[in-house]
Amino acid sequence: MFTGLIEHIGRVAETAETPAGRRLVLDSCDWAHVPADGASIAVNGCCLTVVAGGSLAFDVIPQTLELTNLGTLQPGDRVNLEAAATMATRFDGHLVQGHVEGTGAVASVIDDDTGRRLRVEVGEAAARLCVAQGSITLQGVSLTVADLGEDWIEVALIPATLEHTTLGQVQVSDRLNVETDMFARHVARLLDKLQG
Repeated sequence: MFTGLIEHIGRVAETAETPAGRRLVLDSCDWAHVPADGASIAVNGCCLTVVAGGSLAFDVIPQTLELTNLGTLQPGDRVNLEAAATMATRFDGHLVQGHVEGTGAVASVIDDDTGRRLRVEVGEAAARLCVAQGSITLQGVSLTVADLGEDWIEVALIPATLEHTTLGQVQVSDRLNVETDMFARHVARLLDKLQG
């Protein structure tokens, strides 16, 4: 479980195809957190398991590569990092599982006096699970839905988010990892079952 509050930005050090998918090795860029073998780390919002204790190496399976943008990462790319929340963790943001449902394409980036607005085409299925002023996670960042349509959402990014996450560098057509609110997903599933 995560909060969607990014703790650090790392960089991709290397990637390699493996029989099980893809090995992803990150440079922690002096992140104070040193994970144990088997620890969960959210990388661009995707919950991954550390396979080499003390370093940030992960085995990414084909399903994860298909649902996320992790398969497009190249050495030098920046990534958002968050360690898993614990019972002792102060809880801000919102409940984030790290279970990315898919990616959305950035449709527009508009700067104004207060920050930046991103419109992201998330598709009808994801947009159906969103409400104005509700929570959504993009690239692992806990955000508030500022506006939405049939297949898109907009978020407003404050200067601190632009500075301390990779969202400050996104451009039109970039694909972002999307995780909708888990409570909305559960309610939608129950309603589908009741109506079906």
